[in-house]
Amino acid sequence: MKKFLSVLCVSLFVLLMFGTPGNSVKAAGNSANSVVPATLDCGCNVTPLVGTEKYKIIASIVLSEEFVKMLMDANKNGYKWDKSEDIQVIKNNKTGDILVGFPFVKKGIVEMFAFLDGKYVGHHPLY
Repeated sequence: MKKFLSVLCVSLFVLLMFGTPGNSVKAAGNSANSVVPATLDCGCNVTPLVGTEKYKIIASIVLSEEFVKMLMDANKNGYKWDKSEDIQVIKNNKTGDILVGFPFVKKGIVEMFAFLDGKYVGHHPLY
């Protein structure tokens, strides 16, 4: 009976996997290859950072005292950070400056709290 139940479950799994239309693997696109629409293009020579380089920069900022102070102030003012993957890291190719944006939400409005070369420079709502 135990063997029959195992075979039944595996058969059902295989049927659902191969019998349904569409692609069973849905991979996310590489955000580094994404293109900014011409209407939003600032004309700057910038590159979005991805992978380990991005996460090293994020980790160094999150562990800094300045980030902890900013986080406490943001929480006092009603902002919530969901620690999502939507953190943006952009490098200015001309000057070498690195801009990091952390998304926070307050009353359904998303605001980016920005750090320029590790220093907090303020926040602004996204449109």
